[in-house]
Amino acid sequence: MSEPAGVAAITVSYSGRMDHLRRQGEVLAREPGLREWIVVTNGNCALVRATLPALPLAPRLVEHVRNEGSATGFGAGIVAALDDPANRYVLLLDEDNLPAAGTVVQLLATLAEARQSGEAPGGLAVACYRERVHWAQAHGIEPRRADSCIGFHVADLPAKLLRRLWPAPPPAGRIPLRTAAYGGLLLERSLLQSAGLPLPQLVLYGDDTEFTLRLTTGGATIILDTGLAMTDMGNPAARRTTLFSFPGWLSIADDFRLYYGARNESWLDRHRFARHLLVYRFNRAIVRAVLRCYARTTEERRRLGIFTEAAADGEAGQLGRNPRYPLPEAQT
Repeated sequence: MSEPAGVAAITVSYSGRMDHLRRQGEVLAREPGLREWIVVTNGNCALVRATLPALPLAPRLVEHVRNEGSATGFGAGIVAALDDPANRYVLLLDEDNLPAAGTVVQLLATLAEARQSGEAPGGLAVACYRERVHWAQAHGIEPRRADSCIGFHVADLPAKLLRRLWPAPPPAGRIPLRTAAYGGLLLERSLLQSAGLPLPQLVLYGDDTEFTLRLTTGGATIILDTGLAMTDMGNPAARRTTLFSFPGWLSIADDFRLYYGARNESWLDRHRFARHLLVYRFNRAIVRAVLRCYARTTEERRRLGIFTEAAADGEAGQLGRNPRYPLPEAQT
């Protein structure tokens, strides 16, 4: 059997869904290109340790006593992987990602082909196709236009209407990405050494967007391999393009998800993607007007209040943990 290709997989686990961790471990245990599996525990150390005997692949643990969020969690995993010089590549995984058999080998093959073809003169990363995350990019839709607000830009309305009337063909081939999610992203060691770590002040949500945007603006290339699919065990539903998708914020049940998600999206919109403030404020005014129309029940109006607070904090650059919205702990 050939030696492992030097890939370290990093999973950040924060919940009590140990069945997800076991299923992920079953796939990774059969991956010939994998050198080691690093599991970062975010406030669920006892649960993960109790599950270790049932895992088909023994992970190296990086333990956090409390839930530190995804930015700090993935940052700690990356540091642990880079501490071992034998790890030449890092594969980032959410705890509910279920790779297909042979994913590591196929990711490495895509990376090698991109290198040989000259697609990536600088640092290189390859992303698996996740329908929930990449549906828009794979169908030729720009997911985040400059000066948009929470994913909405008035200039996108004609294209979105056309997509609803005449759906785009199925995704195919390799697509360059400006940003990517953590889950299913393979990165070269040299790229991580030069790029730094995810921004811990973002806590969770949007930190992968900021991190990968920093990679591509620094000259790296991220390639989406649409032929290499990965399943999301926790939420397999795809994001569909609608005229007004942002009212979905009022349906988010967990206050911490609503707050950190809206705050970080607003921070990214205002401080990383805005070019013309008047256009941004126009889009923001439409978003807020539509949300007020959708907020009919008492609970929806309460969520609108959280959304408004979070958006104001994001625009003002008030990041970090907010004690009013604690992260969930699964420690026993």
